[in-house]
Amino acid sequence: MDKRFYPIGLIAIGMLNTLAFAPFKNWWIPFFTLALLLFAVTKAPSAKKAAVYGLSYGLGWFGAGVSWVHVAIADFGGLPLIASLFLMALLVTYLALFPALAAALTFKSIQKLGLWGFALFWLLAETARAKFLTGFPWLSLGYSQIEGPLHSMAPIVGEFGLQAVTALLAVCLVQLVLVFKNSLSKSQLALTTSILLFIIGLTTFSHNMSWTSDLKRTARIALVQGNIEQSIKWQPENELPTMEKYLTMSTGFFEKHDLIIWPEAAVS
Repeated sequence: MDKRFYPIGLIAIGMLNTLAFAPFKNWWIPFFTLALLLFAVTKAPSAKKAAVYGLSYGLGWFGAGVSWVHVAIADFGGLPLIASLFLMALLVTYLALFPALAAALTFKSIQKLGLWGFALFWLLAETARAKFLTGFPWLSLGYSQIEGPLHSMAPIVGEFGLQAVTALLAVCLVQLVLVFKNSLSKSQLALTTSILLFIIGLTTFSHNMSWTSDLKRTARIALVQGNIEQSIKWQPENELPTMEKYLTMSTGFFEKHDLIIWPEAAVS
């Protein structure tokens, strides 16, 4: 394939990631999209070009996945369409910098770490995305595995661990492709096989474990929804009325309920 088409293709491949999450739940997609990104990185002539490939992948991934932010900015924020689209483009480009960073670092480390560095740098970049400037961990690929066979690992490794396993499996896919091209050493084949067997074993072990127990007790829980219009929710003059509404709706549950749950950002 002409390398000039890699960025365009990777934008489309990144967009496929959104199909891995609810309501589509195609949990297997990230293994192949990450593998295709890594394959493109191995074909890159320079670290700069590898970063472009990672950036393209991220533009597709986040451009399709966080498009809902435009609704919040334009419909409820009241900004003009041009301003809203500009802010969206800025956000998507910023988020795409993290897979670009992972791709560039992978390219630079191939001589020392082989392709395995991809899993490490992917996890580091995603950790930075979740933490830097308070973080924006939306569409984190670990969440896509909730409906897949890796979900039983979550109590052991957490969401970041699921990301690491997903990235490792993507590396293994690329390594196995290299077997058919006779460009993979016996030691690398042995390492790939060992990692695959370890992941299969860990998945089997965690699947057979029971991570919860019955406490033999019940709790009374109330859900309170004030149903405040988004268009007026954030207006300063509505702060006190909103609080009073939630307090009035909740008071009747104080005596007989153990827990009262309000919506996210019920209090402005």
